Amino acid sequence: MKHGRTPLDPRGTASRRLVTGDAHPLAALRAALPDADLPDEELFLATEVAAWSGLPDTDRRAFAIVVARLLAAQAEGSTRVQLAPDDLALAASVPTVVGAPGARTPFVLDGPWLYQERFFAAEEGLGAALRTRAARPLELDPAAASDALDVTFATTSPTLDEDQRAAVRAALDRRLTVISGGPGTGKTTIAVAIIRSLVRLGVPPTS
Repeated sequence: MKHGRTPLDPRGTASRRLVTGDAHPLAALRAALPDADLPDEELFLATEVAAWSGLPDTDRRAFAIVVARLLAAQAEGSTRVQLAPDDLALAASVPTVVGAPGARTPFVLDGPWLYQERFFAAEEGLGAALRTRAARPLELDPAAASDALDVTFATTSPTLDEDQRAAVRAALDRRLTVISGGPGTGKTTIAVAIIRSLVRLGVPPTS
C-alpha cells in the first residue's frame, strides 16, 4: 500500500492543523518572498540551513531568505540565483555552509551566483563534457556531405525551408549543435534531417 509523503514541518503533525496565518512559524519568510510559491517544506529547509550557519538572529533570517530564493529559482528550472552585494557578503560569511567552487560545502558561491553544491557539480560536469565534444572535429568529406544533404533535402517531408536547411548544413560541420525554437518551428524535422544525412554518410545514429 502506498502512503503519501508527509511534508517537513517545524510544528509537528498535531499543531500543523491548529496554527495558520500570521501565527505560522514560516509566515515571516513567506511574506519576505511574496512571488515565490514555495511549499512549507521548502521554507522549512531554508530555515534549517540558516540555523546551521551559526549567524545571529537578524542575519540568520536574512540568510534563510537567500536560501529560499535559491530554492524558488530551482523550482522554476534554474540551477542558481544571483545575489546582491549585501546578500553576497552574508553568504560569504558562513564558510561552513557556503564555499568556493571545489569546496565540499552544501552551497557554492561562484562570483555573484549561489548554487547548491550538487547542482554546481552537475553543471560543471555537463559543461566539461560539452566542451570536449565540441572540440572534436567531425571529419566528414565535404563532397560526400554535400551529396548526402542534397538527397536528404529532396526526400524530407515536410519540405525544409532555407533556414532549416542552413541549420542542417551547420550541424554537419561540428560535433555539437543546439536546435532551439518555439512549438511548431520544425525542430524535430531538422533533427531527423541531420540524422538521415549522417546515416547516409556512414555515421551511426549513436555516435
